[in-house]
Amino acid sequence: MTDIWNWMLNLTPGRLDGGPARLALTAEWNNYAKLGLLALAALLVIAAIQCYRREGPTPPRVKAILGGLRVLVILLIVLLLFKPAIVVELSEKLHDTVLVLVDDSMSMATQDAYETENAVALKGRLAKRLGVSESSLADLSRSDILQMLLVGDETHESVLKTLNEKHEIEVVGFSTDRPGEEPYCRSLLSLPRNSALFAPESDTAEKGEIETKPLKEVFAALTAMGHATDLSQAMRSSMDLLQGRRISAIVMLSDGQPTNSNAEEHLKSAMESLQSIPRYTVCFGDPTPPQNLTVHSLQMPREARVGGRVEVLVTISQRNLTGEKAEVKLYRRKLSEKFPEDLQSRPSIASKMVTLEGEKDPASPGQTRGGQSVKLKFLTKDETLAKANSLGEFVYRATVTPLPGERNRDDNYGEAFTKMTDSKIRVLLVSSDAGWEYRYLRNYLLRQPDVYRVSVWQQNADVEVNQSASNGMKLTRLPRKLKEMIDSGEDDAKVDTTTSVKGKPDTIPPGYDVVILYDPEPETGGFDETFLKLLNTYVTKHAGGLCYIASSSNTEDILRDPAAKDLIDLLPVAVERNSDLERLEGRVKAWPFYLTSYGKDHPITRMEPNDRDNKDLWELFPGPYRTQKIARVKPSARVLLENSNPSRKTRSKNLAEPLLAVHSSGSGRVCYVGFDETWRWRFAEDGYYYRRFWSNIIRYLAPLQARQVSIATGGDRFGVGDEIRIEVEAFDDEFKPMTANVFPLEISDPNTKVKAKETLQLKAIADKPGRYRGVWQPTSIGTFVLGCDKKIAPASRVASKQILIARPQAETRRQEANPRVMASLATRPDYALSADALDALAKLIPNRPLIRKDARTHSLWDTPLVWILIVTLLACEWWFRKRNNLA
Repeated sequence: MTDIWNWMLNLTPGRLDGGPARLALTAEWNNYAKLGLLALAALLVIAAIQCYRREGPTPPRVKAILGGLRVLVILLIVLLLFKPAIVVELSEKLHDTVLVLVDDSMSMATQDAYETENAVALKGRLAKRLGVSESSLADLSRSDILQMLLVGDETHESVLKTLNEKHEIEVVGFSTDRPGEEPYCRSLLSLPRNSALFAPESDTAEKGEIETKPLKEVFAALTAMGHATDLSQAMRSSMDLLQGRRISAIVMLSDGQPTNSNAEEHLKSAMESLQSIPRYTVCFGDPTPPQNLTVHSLQMPREARVGGRVEVLVTISQRNLTGEKAEVKLYRRKLSEKFPEDLQSRPSIASKMVTLEGEKDPASPGQTRGGQSVKLKFLTKDETLAKANSLGEFVYRATVTPLPGERNRDDNYGEAFTKMTDSKIRVLLVSSDAGWEYRYLRNYLLRQPDVYRVSVWQQNADVEVNQSASNGMKLTRLPRKLKEMIDSGEDDAKVDTTTSVKGKPDTIPPGYDVVILYDPEPETGGFDETFLKLLNTYVTKHAGGLCYIASSSNTEDILRDPAAKDLIDLLPVAVERNSDLERLEGRVKAWPFYLTSYGKDHPITRMEPNDRDNKDLWELFPGPYRTQKIARVKPSARVLLENSNPSRKTRSKNLAEPLLAVHSSGSGRVCYVGFDETWRWRFAEDGYYYRRFWSNIIRYLAPLQARQVSIATGGDRFGVGDEIRIEVEAFDDEFKPMTANVFPLEISDPNTKVKAKETLQLKAIADKPGRYRGVWQPTSIGTFVLGCDKKIAPASRVASKQILIARPQAETRRQEANPRVMASLATRPDYALSADALDALAKLIPNRPLIRKDARTHSLWDTPLVWILIVTLLACEWWFRKRNNLA
């Protein structure tokens, strides 16, 4: 019988289940249409009644039955126009989702001591909640504590289980140690309300006992190795993951120490966009600033000579250790080797005991902080190694011995790369007189006999008496032949009996790597057209290096003299004459240097490994009073330093006046220095930066064999995930700029047994022939070598670049928890909890399920039952008419 009714009503099993049912008219007629249909039905009913009243002598009872049948058919048809249906009322309770954000950054691996007075109470409450002793709490990291609270145990239920009884839960971890390969936010766990994950293990399981193994496996993915803490990005990215879901609350589990720049502004913006969602925070960790020592940088020459003395500058900082003694040590290893685990117990090549300096920390009342530079000097001669083993690429590590009470020791070292060689740079210094710049530069060069071999030609000095020089490098005249300028194959100067000065034979030096001209003056038989032609050939054809230092005596005359065309063609700029007014203005004020974008990455002006520190340093250097006016900058030149004086512009294109510029001329390099006041830097760090500057210039200009391909990165040490901007200058075998659209840069790790290489395609820089630029984002730590395939250039002609990729130090600079930031994230003050109060979340987060109402409609007007009724009524009417002999 049920099947017959289902067929007649066109029903499927369960179609009317789900709620109370009612009959309804579902036709969407407007009121006028409905009124019209009712009026039509009334007229048809009246017509039917009148029709049967006029049927003649038919009995009234028969007329009433026939009229009633006709009226029923009319009413049924009109009813069908209103589309009758059965409507089942449906309702569904929608439970909201609680978004739980879990911090997986490196700072969450911190093991807090909880030793201060304010932290002792927190220590006791947390140990009691975890069911561990207070002494063992110090062995648990913040991430360990977080996982224990989320997973639960036999004594305490998981806080997730309590929340899951009323809410759906989405657990999202944020921060990653593989930026670029893994998203910053990733879903760890999705739980529908009353998830089976928290159901008893079996029917015989004790009441309340839950299966914790799956949760442990889920949270095992938390490694506390993420490289950054960006709370604003965590909230925004996690909301993108849950698009379309109703979020009733955001729970942030973190230590509250953001490492991104402008963190407060980004957090404020994120909270404004999420202001309609309640936010709860749980702070993990001890808010007391710890004692910590950090090595920020290790600065040393990129090339040093075996047997020479190397000066190293180690920058360290400290927190809450002011007045303590610490020992700074220096170690080294081959590039292809690794430092041993017990490095601190090994002999160092240099060390120094220092007293840590500091002052009150304005950001943390009652705390101190400070930073200082430590100089170390050592001889590169290694008595324990053969000479062959002392040459090549080395990694130097500066360490500061950990002090008692210092818990984080991962940032107690810094590294740098240096190439050890047994060759010395041969320098020719030519000056018109003995000005201050000349004297300090001459003395610097002569006092570095392990690095430089120097010939000095002071034009106004006595030839036999006043021409200073290194042993075997003294001149009796300037070179007159090309073989006297380039490498002659001799170690020392030799006597030339074919020429003489005042009846005495000439001495011919063994060639030069770099020539430095300080405001020279034209002279017959010396600094003349013959010498300048030799100099031009020496630079352009034989990869010689040239540095020109401008001054007010001769530069603007000689560099505008057509007879000096060979010198003018070499320089990266063209000069013009200073007016008398400009000379007077130059004596009034010294304008600071402006470091250009090229200067930030260039080896000459790279005085600090960090971009910001390097820029700040150049702004602090004493700027020049007098500078040489420039007409134009040549297209191939790179300007490294500019004059910040707004009135000093180039005549061509009205550009800022260049003070330091370089370019390649043929196969050699040329550097123009537009001022002669670097001697005023001698007081900065006891002359360290003065020596560093001139060392950088000479090493940059010195013609190494590796001149075909040069690679620059703007630093030697970077963090995983940093965007490293790489620039390459490449020439073909004839030292003409390469014309290819891309340059395949090879990146390899020399410490791996399998020398796997990654190739990065650098794009050519527009209007800069032979120059290529690209960005590399490392995803792992280690020592990497940047080079190119031997098909492009032999290894001996490639100035490969070694860089160190380390874990970012931002996560270790401030390791204390930051309840203030966590409180600012919470919607209300009572929504900001400490770790021991995590269980209170279940009571604080309200359960406000959404009741969603719906209706399921089953039409009746098109079912078989309707047609059966109509046909039945009409058949009954026809039968009655025939029985009563009606037409």
